[in-house]
Amino acid sequence: MNSNLKQLFFPILMLLGPAVFSQQSQKSLLWEISGNGLKYSSFLYGTMHTADERVFNFKNNVIEAFNECQTFAMELDMGEVIHSNVMEKLVMDSGFTIQSLLSEGDYKLVSRFFKDSLNQNLAIYNKMQPLFLAGLISQRNLRQDKNEALDLFFYSLAKKQNKPVVGLETMEEQINAFRSISYKDQAEGLVDAVKNSVQSELEMEKMLADYIAADLDKLLEMTRNQELSDDFVEIFLTKRNINMAERAEVIMKEKSVFIAVGAAHLAGEDGLISQFEKKGYKVNPK
Repeated sequence: MNSNLKQLFFPILMLLGPAVFSQQSQKSLLWEISGNGLKYSSFLYGTMHTADERVFNFKNNVIEAFNECQTFAMELDMGEVIHSNVMEKLVMDSGFTIQSLLSEGDYKLVSRFFKDSLNQNLAIYNKMQPLFLAGLISQRNLRQDKNEALDLFFYSLAKKQNKPVVGLETMEEQINAFRSISYKDQAEGLVDAVKNSVQSELEMEKMLADYIAADLDKLLEMTRNQELSDDFVEIFLTKRNINMAERAEVIMKEKSVFIAVGAAHLAGEDGLISQFEKKGYKVNPK
């Protein structure tokens, strides 16, 4: 399987997308956006899709910044997700099944893994996109200390405070990005996820430690070991970051916004920090 797809299926997925980080001397997940005619400062915060209590030990006045803002923005408005049939959108086109995409040996390997490690029958997922199954594998040993993942925590907090919630992407846009990966390549990724599950657990723990330390240099070091194709970076990083920055800017011009997106979207030449700086804003770590 090519390395760009491994990047998608392995623990970095918990950062909600691949990234190529630039050098960052400041260790911070919280960044203030100001200047360029803004009436109010807004904040950008890097999240991780996990309910591990360690990522909830907030630093740098995160909750204070959240409380100050008038609006909450995240990648997807969870209200849209809740009221839509996500599973239906992840079903493969007619004529494709997990069993038909895998060799007999690989199907047995994956089926055994699902039974032994997930206590589930692979057959019930036969029509689901392999990407979805790889996601189940990557999350199987994540700690569930909290009732909801970090990004959902902020969504719930916004609802409690009656803050308007804005999605910077639509579900259809995210689904279309994943559809750009062929079923064949997804299937190869599923098999690799099974074969490398032990190594992935170790990588996940290291990534968690680097995230908790807000060490973007260490996260950069992890991603440098995996080459990403230009097309992959364009689809899953660059285009999404450009779109999210443009949509956030429209709101920022009128109201203060707390923007919570996967930490992988923050840094790098095409990351959100850089996107806002290119637009003339001051972006400083808090």
